[in-house]
Amino acid sequence: MNRQRNKSFTIRLSDDEHNKILDTIQRSKITSQREFFLSMLNTKPIIVIDSIAELLLELKRQGTNLNQIAKVLNESGQFDSYDRVKKVMNECWGIYGNLKDIATEVRHAHL
Repeated sequence: MNRQRNKSFTIRLSDDEHNKILDTIQRSKITSQREFFLSMLNTKPIIVIDSIAELLLELKRQGTNLNQIAKVLNESGQFDSYDRVKKVMNECWGIYGNLKDIATEVRHAHL
């Protein structure tokens, strides 16, 4: 289907509003303003989650900690790191809870 786009839409924004829109477009990874607004119109809402990268990085760090603990356990055959394992697991569960909260927010945003 060949669509003609012969209509334009203009709005007035404050500098702050304009900057917020441009920042959101940039963070969404959509390459043009036109595509960003058409995507908003034609698909589900565009959701930008800033904190997810930090959470995934922390989850990776905690996974590395668990791997190091497992390596020591396998090499020595002794388990004297219970407190360390408990601390790492609690941090992993905290990150998991944060990721669940983000998923719930995203789910509600799509309703």
